[in-house]
Amino acid sequence: MKTSLGYRSAAILLAAGLLIADGAASVAAPRGKGTTFEGSCSFEGTVKFDPGATYVTQPLHYDYPGEGTCSGTLNGTEVKDVAVSVHQYGAAEGTCADAHTTEPGNGELRFPDGSVLTYTLEFTYQLPETDFSFRGSRSGQAHGTGTFQTDRNDPATPAKCATPTGATDVPMDMTLTTDGPLVGSKK
Repeated sequence: MKTSLGYRSAAILLAAGLLIADGAASVAAPRGKGTTFEGSCSFEGTVKFDPGATYVTQPLHYDYPGEGTCSGTLNGTEVKDVAVSVHQYGAAEGTCADAHTTEPGNGELRFPDGSVLTYTLEFTYQLPETDFSFRGSRSGQAHGTGTFQTDRNDPATPAKCATPTGATDVPMDMTLTTDGPLVGSKK
């Protein structure tokens, strides 16, 4: 009787241990459940504002498609300077001199192997720099910066800010650095 109970207890403990280990493995490496990236990226793109940004505070919609490179670990594989595309969009409130998101925006990072990392983002902008925070749609965080002071900027942009139509297309360079693995939903 004692032997039977001992085996049963051991089997229960073993099964519980396997469930715990399986749960931990799912958190650490969500294979087949989404894209995971840990590392850093840099992008160049053009932010499209609707309506155009002016010197008067107003609600804005931003749309940022860009291209760049990332280095780090993608789905468990080391990558270095791989070409990526990024797309971010959402709602903000601001001017040409300062702005902030009014709710988390949406973003996705596309890698050459077809992996897509989905995330949300928030930002605060105070001329000349933007501070970003990113959250993987499943888990993880990242931070970054952006600047409108690029070699691609139109020197007339400040004058456009003073017009009723505002600045609608403004080049921006940005970076993203993970604070651990950033995990997006499977897409």
